[in-house]
Amino acid sequence: MYRLKLLRCSPQGQMVHIRAAAVDDTAPEVVLHEFSASYDPKRPDARLAAIQNIEAQFYAWVEAQAARSVLEEELSAISEDSLPGTFTSDLERLKEARVRELEWATQLYVCRRYPWTRQVSFLRIAHDIDEELADPNSTDDRRAVLETRMARLKDLEAWLDSVLDYHYQKDAEIRNATTEEEVKAISWDFSQFDATDPQVRIRELRD
Repeated sequence: MYRLKLLRCSPQGQMVHIRAAAVDDTAPEVVLHEFSASYDPKRPDARLAAIQNIEAQFYAWVEAQAARSVLEEELSAISEDSLPGTFTSDLERLKEARVRELEWATQLYVCRRYPWTRQVSFLRIAHDIDEELADPNSTDDRRAVLETRMARLKDLEAWLDSVLDYHYQKDAEIRNATTEEEVKAISWDFSQFDATDPQVRIRELRD
């Protein structure tokens, strides 16, 4: 079972920096992932907010690990022999197996960064923002805040679209291949999208 372990709490200029890590009870000395936050000790409740920030990071990471575990299990279970239905040739059966492998690989990559529950939360937040922007009583300052948040959601939408464009490109390569050797040679690498991930977090979209 994963748990949160405090690594260090130290002053850095006017701020205090907290470092914590996710560890497994079976090997608590092994750091699986680090989290950090800083706070101004002169501000009321700043320390509590920093701790809650780290906790939010930790639970999001745990959720992503759970989603990854499920998807990896499903991915490892995919084989040509496990596919339902009737295929006209071994080539068609192989294509279907590789298409399913690609689908799981895409979901695994996206869900490691944005688990399903967080994606649903983003949709709800976007809906709430749209409703508030449509309110004629919203002040200019409030609208500016909401538009900034919506822009962040648009950044995420654009990033997801780029990942899906790549997915459909690879899907087409598989389906258009004419030999088993071509199908087997097709590969993908989603790490190319790491650098462009806007890293949108729920806490930056809420009051």
